[in-house]
Amino acid sequence: MSTSSFASRRSLHSSIALVLCALTYAPAATAQEARQPSAPAAETDATQQEDIVVTGQALPGSVVGDIPAENRLTPADIAAYGVDSVSDLLDQISDQTSSIQGRGSSGPVVLVNGKRISGINEIGDLPTETIARVDILPEEVALKYGYSATQKVVNIILRRRFRAHTVSAGGARRPMAAAAIPTAS
Repeated sequence: MSTSSFASRRSLHSSIALVLCALTYAPAATAQEARQPSAPAAETDATQQEDIVVTGQALPGSVVGDIPAENRLTPADIAAYGVDSVSDLLDQISDQTSSIQGRGSSGPVVLVNGKRISGINEIGDLPTETIARVDILPEEVALKYGYSATQKVVNIILRRRFRAHTVSAGGARRPMAAAAIPTAS
């Protein structure tokens, strides 16, 4: 069988399948058009309004409200600081997290994935490789979490599936024992 006759048969079969599909769905389309109400009936339905409910989920790490972040640190930005833990990172970015109101601020409010934590002690020892991004938010966001308006907010968004394999090696240096060195006589 030649290649051209095979191609023409394949084309014919495709055309027949397309026509059959069109015939199958054509009566359903006309039936839907026939069921639609006339214009006067639609006007009476316009007085009865239905509620539209939209549901959704917040993005991972989003905070309460719609106030945008003043600064956003990516993993590359965090690596550029050369720190090993979250507490060291917060020390390095303290100039960005200090409040401009300057009234005895006790440091920033720290959130993890948009949720309050009891303190930095919970996450202070986490390695910086666990962080997906850090958002530094203005003082207004602290009010929404029940803190004073004199503190900025640091929202630390963690990676979802972070695995770390750590190896530690230790050794001790032994002091050399004082030994008698024989002398030549």
